[in-house]
This record gives sequence, structure tokens and C-alpha cells, in this order.
Amino acid sequence: MLKKSTIGLDLLKRGIISLDFGKGKVYFQPYDITTIDDSQIVDKKIIIEDGKMNPITSSYFKKTIFDYSKNGEFKSKADKIYVIDFWATWCGPCMKMLPEMAALAKKYKGKVIFCKINADKEKEVCSVFKVTALPTVFVIAPGQAPIVEIGWWQCTENRSNYKQTAKIKFHTSQIERHCSKVCVNAKL
Repeated sequence: MLKKSTIGLDLLKRGIISLDFGKGKVYFQPYDITTIDDSQIVDKKIIIEDGKMNPITSSYFKKTIFDYSKNGEFKSKADKIYVIDFWATWCGPCMKMLPEMAALAKKYKGKVIFCKINADKEKEVCSVFKVTALPTVFVIAPGQAPIVEIGWWQCTENRSNYKQTAKIKFHTSQIERHCSKVCVNAKL
């Protein structure tokens, strides 16, 4: 029996160790000791297409919707209604919801901007808004805080009674109801 860790606790002070049991690999990610000035980050130009699901970054979110780096109450600074879908490639429900969200984007073309944020790549915005379950969807009206839908188990009946597609349709119908309500309130 080992009395001390063979890896060493000092290593954990320098980074994170990840185990991928599926691939049988061990990864080490060192902590970044260099601070990065957000103004130095150069983003690719994000082009928002009406009627489509648009991938966005944390920096686009801060510039266009809400700058969370400045402490304050969430109020959208955007002049349009946004639906933000937090998703990941490994999330089965997220991947199954994408076509439904794309259909909603087409339906609300000209009224609502639909975007998606990859939770694996944009950890900062997920951390700030405590997005810990996927899919999570924000419906954001101008000058308002987001309406948040978390996960796809948004039903009160026994979950085993639903097929997967029914669950996804239920969740997207919740999102559609929020979109309709926000559009009516905004007189669109």
C-alpha cells in the first residue's frame, strides 16, 4: 500500500489532471499564470444571420448582449430579442434539440435572433451565469434579464412516459412560448 501519492500533491498546485477512461488517457492542463487582457483577444468576425442558429463567443455576448465583466444587474443592451442555446457536442439532448431550435429560428426570422454557445469552448460565460446543466436556453428581451430554461426534463409527469422526441418537443415548445410572449410584449 502506498503511503504517499505517486503523482504528488505539488503537481495539483500547478494544474488539473483529467482521466479519459474511454480512451485510456491521462491529461494534464496547467493553470494559466498569465493574465489575459480581454482587449488583446482578437475574435473572428461573427456574422449573425437572421433565421439561423448562429454560433457566438463569450466576447460577442459581452459586446452585444450583456457585459458581465462589469458588475451589475443583468439587463440586455441588445436592441433585439435573443435566444441563446448553451450546448455541447457530447450532450445528446443538445444535439437532438439543434434541429428544433433551427426550425424556431426560421419561424421567428425578423423577430428573434437565435444563437448557440458551445459550453466546452466558452467556459467563462457558463461560469458567470452558473450554467451547470445542458441544454440551457436564455430568452432575452431588450433591457430585460433572461428567461432561463434548464435541461430538457421540464415536465411534471413521469419522465418514463415520454419518448425522447416528445421531451425535446416539449422543451422547445416552452422556449417557443417564451419567444411568443416576449415578441408580444415588444410589439413585434
